[in-house]
Amino acid sequence: MTYKLMSSTVRNIFHSRSLVSSRMTCSAFVNRQPSCLPTLEHFQLIENSVKSIHCRSLHTTTSNRLENRNQQSATQLPCLMNNAPHIVWPSIFKGISGMLQIGWIVKPYFDNEFTVDDFLRGAKQAIFIIANAISVGDLESVKEMLEEEAYNEIKENMKRCSSEQLAQFALSTLEDVYMTFPYQVGIIMNDNKEGVQERFVEITVCCHIFKGLSELLKNSDFQRGPPTSTFQKHRDKIVICNYRFIREFTKGVEGQWIVNVVHHFNMADDS
Repeated sequence: MTYKLMSSTVRNIFHSRSLVSSRMTCSAFVNRQPSCLPTLEHFQLIENSVKSIHCRSLHTTTSNRLENRNQQSATQLPCLMNNAPHIVWPSIFKGISGMLQIGWIVKPYFDNEFTVDDFLRGAKQAIFIIANAISVGDLESVKEMLEEEAYNEIKENMKRCSSEQLAQFALSTLEDVYMTFPYQVGIIMNDNKEGVQERFVEITVCCHIFKGLSELLKNSDFQRGPPTSTFQKHRDKIVICNYRFIREFTKGVEGQWIVNVVHHFNMADDS
């Protein structure tokens, strides 16, 4: 499934289906989220100044990392989806846009109890559940947490991975999460054949996981420094997860958060 950049608030949906709750407590995704809206050019200048590491565009249609599967290093995580986002750092521009959409659209019209903290708490739990299911080759156990097309694509690409490659997706503890942020929010509206306006919210989340961080904090004088210095020093231990969550808010539909994009990569392998 190829998605266009969602900064303009409305994108047609060509495939709609009821969203089901996960047997692994998909409701833990929490019923809320952020978004993206204005287009103020001067924010772009600020954004460029804070990018310590090059960030590729959100929905890259020209880079198909699956084509380079045979050239991957021994430690490089396999790419499970085509054209997945490749996000490292927050975007000031998209962050401000997202907060505006949360305040102006999501909370007043979709979910007045939505909070970013609750959403991110549920998103981190979902990331760990899905990643660990992938690591043991058991995608079926999280099928209801994934959008159908995403599930099919991931399942197909997992067939090309060895058990050793899949094992690299394993995550041990939420205490190893160093940083999590909503990168972009999209509002999707579409009139279906019955004339009912379907409404969806999508949130792209970036999660930095420092493997072994919890033990370092317990057993040494390790200090959390500025992200740039800390990541440069320990980049070989850091895994970055880009997940996109979607929930239906159509009137009369009890939607749940599910995932339609899954992408993991090692900081050390990022160019």
